[in-house]
Amino acid sequence: MHTRIRSSRSRKPASIIRFVAAGAIALAALIPLSAAAEESGNGSTTAEEAGHGVGSTMHDIGTGARDAGREIGHGAANAGRTIGHTARDAAVVTWDAMKRTGVTIGHAARDGSKALVRGLKGEPERN
Repeated sequence: MHTRIRSSRSRKPASIIRFVAAGAIALAALIPLSAAAEESGNGSTTAEEAGHGVGSTMHDIGTGARDAGREIGHGAANAGRTIGHTARDAAVVTWDAMKRTGVTIGHAARDGSKALVRGLKGEPERN
């Protein structure tokens, strides 16, 4: 018993289908352009005008995108700068507090050890 696998692929050669499709696209593209060129008597075709319009629009879009990107970039830079300065200031304040606490602990340890030594020696307590 033979089993056949059916595929949805066309049995026509691919080169013929491509040739027919390319011819249809080329024919559809040539008809409107030749008619527009005959109607336009001032030397510029509709395709040129459309191209100029598209180019002008793309230029405007690019300029707007550049300006928007510049504004976003400046805003991000300013925000980053502000955050950096705030973090730096907080670190300085924290470092100063830690330094003062360390000095206080160090002085207390020094004074306590001196008092311990005096007590071991039997010296009188200083006021």
